Amino acid sequence: MNSKSATSQLLPFPTPSARLVIVGLLALQIVFAVGYILSKVLVDEFPPLIWAWMRAGLTALFMYLITVSMKRPHPKFDRKFFIPLIWLSLLGGVLTQVFFLVGLKYTTSTNSAILNTLNPLITLLTVILMGREKATPLRVSGFFVSFCGVLILSGAEKIKLANSTLFGDLLTLASTLTYGVFVAISKDFFLKYDRFWIT
Repeated sequence: MNSKSATSQLLPFPTPSARLVIVGLLALQIVFAVGYILSKVLVDEFPPLIWAWMRAGLTALFMYLITVSMKRPHPKFDRKFFIPLIWLSLLGGVLTQVFFLVGLKYTTSTNSAILNTLNPLITLLTVILMGREKATPLRVSGFFVSFCGVLILSGAEKIKLANSTLFGDLLTLASTLTYGVFVAISKDFFLKYDRFWIT
């Protein structure tokens, strides 16, 4: 079996075009940018864990209705599916969201946004340590330049490292770590099963 046919068996849905992927990533960044501000307002008004539960619960219901209405091919609900799903959910869902929202309560939205730009760097470091990617000079320098660019555009001079925000900054960093590891190790799982059902 050649690699093309093997890949087609792993993908029970059409592969999106490069243009659609770019548009999706741009839309995601806009949502993230607005999300920092709105989430900061919400976690200042009521407990962040309640907001995390509401956010996850409503998203799960919304995605379930979309998935069923689209008649997406659901995976076989066995140990091979659920055990990795539990671990990935803890990393990319529960821990990431709890650390992010609790951290946001105790730090500023600027700090949170800047610290979360470490996600690509942590993802790169993880895949390099796992032996899936090579630390080429071009790749490392590209991420470094991107990170510096985000710092400049975000107004890095506004970031505060005072004791009043240190606890929130550390939790935000923990959120970045868990999400970076999640992105690095979840690719094979998302290729094997329908991403709508996984979400």
